[in-house]
Amino acid sequence: MNEFNLDYCPYKTLEVDFDADSGVIKSQFRKLVLIYHPDKSNSDDLQNSKNDILVRQIIESYNILICPIKRKKYDYDNNINNTRKKYKSLSEAIEDVLENAPPDIFNRI
Repeated sequence: MNEFNLDYCPYKTLEVDFDADSGVIKSQFRKLVLIYHPDKSNSDDLQNSKNDILVRQIIESYNILICPIKRKKYDYDNNINNTRKKYKSLSEAIEDVLENAPPDIFNRI
């Protein structure tokens, strides 16, 4: 999916909240493309190549977030990956749940 940045997040790239609607996403996409598009910039070649990469990420982010199916898949995969990074094993995850559960949770059972 992302060949440019290992910490890639389409929400961060487009500078939108996780619950942003399609209107906000589209507006932010247009704004950022106008700012960073190499053809709109009077920068040197090095800056233009960086801007070109950034514009590609902006377009990729837009394509993910504007499509409900791709967005749900990204959100699901991102949540799964974050959970995997947080816990090294199932027992570690269970231990965390038990330690952070409200005190009366087991009294209700």
